[in-house]
Amino acid sequence: MRNIKELFLREKERQQIDSERLCLAVMLRINEARTKVSKVRMSIFGSLSIASLVATIFSLRYVAEEISISGFAKYMSLMGSDFGSIAVLWKEMGLLFLESLPFFSLTLVLLLVFVMFNSMKAMFGGNFMFYKFNQNII
Repeated sequence: MRNIKELFLREKERQQIDSERLCLAVMLRINEARTKVSKVRMSIFGSLSIASLVATIFSLRYVAEEISISGFAKYMSLMGSDFGSIAVLWKEMGLLFLESLPFFSLTLVLLLVFVMFNSMKAMFGGNFMFYKFNQNII
């Protein structure tokens, strides 16, 4: 009778050890999957944010070119030097400002900045400033 009790106790301990090993193996596999997803996310969205940063730099140069071509800078300098004529002719000057504003290039810059920041946010998993790598292993 005593041998049977010892046998059952040993079998129960062995099953408990096996269940702990299984739990540890499952948790390690989950952590490996999270790490893999994190690496893929960092590589994809990191390259997208770098590409949009480079495109933003070139589009800012394009905006500066368009502003100089359209004469928008001349109208802005007129606002600083002769405010009295702008106060009198404010409707016409307002329309001239709007006509000379390079909307396409400004829209392109804003779109690229939006893509850059959203890809950075997605790269860090929504926690943009306080990102922690998955280190929660049991």
